Amino acid sequence: MISSVSGLVQCGHIPIKTEEINANIRLFCGDITQVPLSWEIDFLILSAFQGDYTPTPTSVIGALKKNLNISVYQLSKGKEENLTKNFYCWYSKAIPNSPFKRILCFETPIMRQNPAEDISHIFRGLNTISEFKDNQQCRVVSSLLKTGDSGFNKCRMLKGMVRACARWILAGLNITDFVIVLYGGEDVLENERLMKKRFAPHLTAFQELRAEVNEMIEDSNSDEDFKYNCYLAFDKANEKEVKLFKGVLQSLDSSLVIKENEVYDNDLDFQTNIYEALKSSRAIVPFLSSKFLKSMACVDTFNLGYCLASSRKSDILTPVYIEKTDLPHYIQTIQWIDCTSDSQSKVNLAAESIYKNIVQRSKLTAIKSPVTYSSNEYDIFISYCHKNESEMLEVEKKLLQYDAGMRIFIDKQKLQTGSNWNRQLYEAIQMSKIRICLISSEYIKSAVCLEEFRLALAISHNSGNLILLEIDDIHSEDIKNLQVVKFKEAHSKYMYPLIVQTLRYSEPLLEEFRCFKQELMTCEQLAYLQRKHIFNQLQNSLNSIIGKSPNKLKFHFNKMLILNCNDDISLAKGLQDFLNKINQSLDVVISGNMENAEIIKKVEKFEVICVLVSRNFFRNNECINLLHSTISICRSTSNFLTTVLIDDDRLPVYVYLLNSEVCIEDDFWKTMNRFNAYKATDLSNHAKNCLLSFAYRLLYLDTKKYQSADKRYPMLRNITITSN
Repeated sequence: MISSVSGLVQCGHIPIKTEEINANIRLFCGDITQVPLSWEIDFLILSAFQGDYTPTPTSVIGALKKNLNISVYQLSKGKEENLTKNFYCWYSKAIPNSPFKRILCFETPIMRQNPAEDISHIFRGLNTISEFKDNQQCRVVSSLLKTGDSGFNKCRMLKGMVRACARWILAGLNITDFVIVLYGGEDVLENERLMKKRFAPHLTAFQELRAEVNEMIEDSNSDEDFKYNCYLAFDKANEKEVKLFKGVLQSLDSSLVIKENEVYDNDLDFQTNIYEALKSSRAIVPFLSSKFLKSMACVDTFNLGYCLASSRKSDILTPVYIEKTDLPHYIQTIQWIDCTSDSQSKVNLAAESIYKNIVQRSKLTAIKSPVTYSSNEYDIFISYCHKNESEMLEVEKKLLQYDAGMRIFIDKQKLQTGSNWNRQLYEAIQMSKIRICLISSEYIKSAVCLEEFRLALAISHNSGNLILLEIDDIHSEDIKNLQVVKFKEAHSKYMYPLIVQTLRYSEPLLEEFRCFKQELMTCEQLAYLQRKHIFNQLQNSLNSIIGKSPNKLKFHFNKMLILNCNDDISLAKGLQDFLNKINQSLDVVISGNMENAEIIKKVEKFEVICVLVSRNFFRNNECINLLHSTISICRSTSNFLTTVLIDDDRLPVYVYLLNSEVCIEDDFWKTMNRFNAYKATDLSNHAKNCLLSFAYRLLYLDTKKYQSADKRYPMLRNITITSN
């Protein structure tokens, strides 16, 4: 609870409440370094001259050094993330024993005197940090920026900060508390009359702002009037590509109302006209390029679209990737349409995809309704390598000849732009009645294709409804001992009409098409047997490890991240404690302790990422999205992803194919009593046995073997092979 404490007096409060939002902007007088730990502040925002962290007597930097012995200069030498190139800011690593978990420092050129532009950069910086997008409870405290040594007008900065903050919160930026502190010494705080006199202009301005914010809230609660079918956001350097795209859209439907870039004003702290245009659009289409990422107007438009998509819980943001360039990770996790070649066919496909999946659909359904899936939403899932697109189209054509209403999932057609593509792909495989894999030499080389194949294979252990169509002769461990159908022979064997019959009458596939020649155990059973085998291995190896001096036990990696939901925090802390007991030099970070960090950006900085998977984890939509974003990042880096299963019931099949070596609920941990001497708060003996054994097993993990030349390897195992 944020309220008055010694050294800080609350002078004003503006609540921001809607059906989806419960936030507050608060005004305090006093010393910002007196913020108590109980406020649980995620970020302290401060400003500095570019590269100058001198602790002057009149600056927040000086107060931090004098009162808390926090050196902004030292923090700047080990930045957690440096965003100065694009957003004139950086943020620190976690600060131990501090009332602020991190600082966010804004540095602007000395000669620039535009307060509105500086305020804009505050919220651009916050927008790049994933916690502010992912329903975390984020609290921010700030002084009146640029009013100390920079000398900007205090009332002007106060009004700009409050207005911009309120508008960004209403747009969907997830700040629950934004606290602004006006500096006042002890003499002011002890004398209420003196305080009111000194800060009279600021208190009056804040009261007036409350009325303004209430009007903003009323406007946000009014029914949305969708004036535009599409909003196109692009840099002028890409005008030619956008013109082609727009022409195709209008040829598909001449009645479409398309809005292009709104005017951007550097003198505004919030681009209200852009926000209103985006709110009035059924689809937002950013054209991603290197120029786009360098344009403040484009970045602001993208971030506003991102916030709107999050608050509406709808995939209204549909990026088109028109130039190969390094994308920030929070953009990478969103499904885009690849249009990086100059071919007209690519432009046509991109425009058609947006028209069919966004514009056309939005005319029929409420934009605020989230997409929901029923089980078996698709009849057929076709897994293929894009180099075999012609064969895929042939299969699709023949299936539709026999049943024109067949629901077929093909990634280029069905992956929804604006969504977490990895999650959507995995879920589509699980929600399909029959899966067809077009196996080729190129298919086997693709990490994503192998993941699709292995997941389809595992799911089909239960149903058997998996068909392997072999395009060319393949020699691979993955398909060894499996039955394949030659692609050229499928039609002569009447495979396509028999598939339709299988779907129509809910019959099993004929044996000559099924990849399994006999009944198999389920993937859950196979995973259990593998974990039991690992348990037996651990029993032997632990005898040679336990009792050794911790200094002699070395991990082959230096940094590890534990991802968990809030319900499983005690287990995360237990694992962290056990790992540090083995070797204190290992840096183990729990995601629950870094609510303010960009978790997605942090992932690639850790050599090992361990996910604590449970039913509670999969009840949290943000946890699921974070897991899939982590999978996407680890697939293309040298990071090692492993999991600990907390329970083993009603979990998605793909969880068992990740590197899942232990499950706390497995019965054999309950018979083990070797670690009873170790103390861990709130942990049962079998949980303790499992986690500590897992910690010791990581001693044998050599992350170097996961580093390959192309840095791409499948994240899912073939559990049929590994369990044999």
